[in-house]
Parts: sequence; C-alpha cells; structure tokens
Amino acid sequence: MNYLKTVLITIILVCGCGNTSTDKTPSDNDCTNYSIVGEVKICIPEIEDMVTIHTNPDFQQIVTNLEMGNRTVLLASLDKSIYDKYLSGIQSYMSPMYYLYTYTATNNIEATIGDVKNLCDTYDSQLHYDSDAWEAAKEKMKPFTDDIEIGTPIVADKYNTNIYCTTYITVMKNINSQYGEYIVVNVASFLVLKERLLLSSFEVLYEDYNSIENAKESNTKIIENLFKLNAL
Repeated sequence: MNYLKTVLITIILVCGCGNTSTDKTPSDNDCTNYSIVGEVKICIPEIEDMVTIHTNPDFQQIVTNLEMGNRTVLLASLDKSIYDKYLSGIQSYMSPMYYLYTYTATNNIEATIGDVKNLCDTYDSQLHYDSDAWEAAKEKMKPFTDDIEIGTPIVADKYNTNIYCTTYITVMKNINSQYGEYIVVNVASFLVLKERLLLSSFEVLYEDYNSIENAKESNTKIIENLFKLNAL
C-alpha cells in the first residue's frame, strides 16, 4: 500500500476523479484568482450568485471549522442572500455553501487515477448506493417524518461529473437547538487536478426533490469551470 493511499484511507469522505496533467509549474495558467497546492497553481473559479468568504475576517470561525480534520480550504463561497443576512446579524443556516479543499498531508504528494480508484473502492465499501433504498427514503422525506434516522447519510446518487470525476449526492437529517430538525443535501466531488487531490462540497438545505437537482446542476457547473480554468 503506497503512502498516499495510507494517508487518505483514514480521512476520505468523498470520492472521485483523475486528471493526467503532469506540468507543475506555478505560472502555467493565466488567472488572478488561484491557490497553491504544494508547488502547483490551481486556478479558482468564480461562482454565480455566491460570495467568497474564506478570505473575509467576518467568516473566520466558519473557515476554521471547515479546516478541521487537517484540511486546507482553497475556496469557500456562500449564497449572496445568506451572506447579506449574516453580515446584518440575522441568524440563518449557511446554505447554499460551496467549498473546495485538500487534505494538508497530501498537498505535496503526486496523485494518479489509480490512487483515486483505490480510494473510491474503499468509500463504496463503507457507503453503498442502493437505488431502491433511495426511492424508499425519498418517499419518507416528502412528509418530513421521523422515519429517517438522524445523522445517517443516504446516498441519493452517484455519477461521473465528467470522464475524470465521480460525485456523490447524500441527504442526511440533522437536529440542533437552533434549527430543530432539518435535512441537508451534500454534493461531494473528489478529483485529481494537475496531479493533486482536490475535494469539494456543495451543501444546501433540503426543501423538495428540486433541491437535489438544483444542487447537482450547480456543482456540475462549478466542476466544469474548475477543469476549464486549469486546462493546459
């Protein structure tokens, strides 16, 4: 078992894709908005109707929470209306939110499609996608009953965002004193870009099935722009 696989098997939460690019020069791409992962320059896309928050001191605690678990956040963006509410002191669930990150321990390790496939196999063994199970869960979600177990993610879909990237959509019911019971949709992608592992998450509150479809569409656009910006 190689070092990369050893590091990531214990921390992987989402799973996915590979890009075979090998050039690692930080000045490859002509972009002004970027992050450096190891020695690699990753161009960061702008997201329509969302505001970047990871460089904003007013959101430092949120970014700190996102970086728990030895993560390095490359981008965190929040829906503009929720952003405005937050700055006005209005309490609201931070959704929709998108963030792109790495695991710090892997920033200087070259990744291949083979590494990614091994990690996907591990993830699949922990959380299976069962279309029948999802259809049954979806029916229970319509009246928002207590039949869905709190804290247990249900895989709603698994698909290739592009020929390199696999994405998982999960839904999970949570509960806390501030918001009561609520369901969160998480669209999670895992990719190798310029031989570096990147992970992303697009999170929205579940209202109806359109919440899932809209989140899927939004995530796909972001991933497509990310690859386009970093094409060599």
